[in-house]
Amino acid sequence: MSFSANMLNGIARLISTYGDQLVDDIFIERCGRASIKEIARTAKERRDGSLGFSETLLLLYNKRTRNPLSFEALYTHKKARTKNKKETNPIIENNEITDRMEAHKETESTTPAISPSSDLNNSNSSQNPQLYAVI
Repeated sequence: MSFSANMLNGIARLISTYGDQLVDDIFIERCGRASIKEIARTAKERRDGSLGFSETLLLLYNKRTRNPLSFEALYTHKKARTKNKKETNPIIENNEITDRMEAHKETESTTPAISPSSDLNNSNSSQNPQLYAVI
């Protein structure tokens, strides 16, 4: 992975691990003080990849806090996703599309079909009320 991808993955790892415990304003204030060179240097010293960046950012975030966030949560595996037995699309579940399709079919069946091969000379005005323009 590239250098910037590791940085973004490190931030994403922090956000997914700590969620609401991580205060945005404090994170921006504390991590914004450090230069990117300092963050990269510390990350390389600590660990390779995105985990090094997430450790470094957590270290900067935890400076001078009363209740620091634990590093152990970073090392646990990702949270297991709960799989629904039945995955449904909310649009199809509400039958919005099928209702529209049925309404379209009903309007097609109620409107008379006009055949393009009708002969102009044999048409009576009472049977076929269409007006034809001759150019």
